[in-house]
Amino acid sequence: MRNTEMKRIALLVDFDNFNEDHYFEILFEELDEIGDVIIGRVYFSNEEGKRLANKFKDLELDPIYQLRFSTGKNAVDIRMSIEAIELLSKDYINAFCLATHDSDFTPLVKKLKENNRFVIGAGRDNVSRHFKSACDQFINVEQIFNAKKTKVVKKNVGIKKEIDEITKNIDQRLTELITLVNGIIDQNKESDGYMYLSRLSILLSVKDKEFNPKNYGASNKRILPFFQKHLSNYFDLIEEKNVWKIAIKPGAKAAAAPVVKKPRKTPRKTRKTSKSK
Repeated sequence: MRNTEMKRIALLVDFDNFNEDHYFEILFEELDEIGDVIIGRVYFSNEEGKRLANKFKDLELDPIYQLRFSTGKNAVDIRMSIEAIELLSKDYINAFCLATHDSDFTPLVKKLKENNRFVIGAGRDNVSRHFKSACDQFINVEQIFNAKKTKVVKKNVGIKKEIDEITKNIDQRLTELITLVNGIIDQNKESDGYMYLSRLSILLSVKDKEFNPKNYGASNKRILPFFQKHLSNYFDLIEEKNVWKIAIKPGAKAAAAPVVKKPRKTPRKTRKTSKSK
């Protein structure tokens, strides 16, 4: 179960693969809502990292260069794992965030959890599901970034195609989310068909470690306005004594998520050849 108390976080970044500026911005925004980053370290093994001292300083991350002693071995992974285990001795650290697109850290996640630490993963959408499910929470920086991008209106044809593809992906994930929520409500509803929204939120975060309304374009993580704005066609929400409850809307159980309508293509006009006078 996700613990809602503010965490004291040790942030360890695998800069050899987690190095996109826009992902760092999202990462820190999300961590600010989870707790305080007490220790921040960024690990790298390439020479480019040495030239980014000012960037790491701005991010308030301690740069750690790891020399490669042989080819074919991921020196950064090993160094990060060793130092994470060493940080377990610091009792004031009750959470770790591993920022990486590399699924090889899954055993480390399990070891940290065995020592009663809350573990947050952060990475792209294609990170292994084993790594995501091993974490207590996963920040999908790619989904959040793409959802933000859809709000930016641009006339560039190349950008429009990209936005259409992102929107299609969001619609597909909304369909999967509706199916998941339907199952949770079916298993936990009371005789009137409703269950507490707060209980749904807890169970949803357990079943889907990367659930975040921001992944679908919401402006914040609050679950109530997300359901009211994006999923009102599928679920009924009522307030009783300042407590919100949710139920599946009759006839909407098997419905698919709404697909954003694409602009209608206007028929191309045939260019008339001007006749010489």
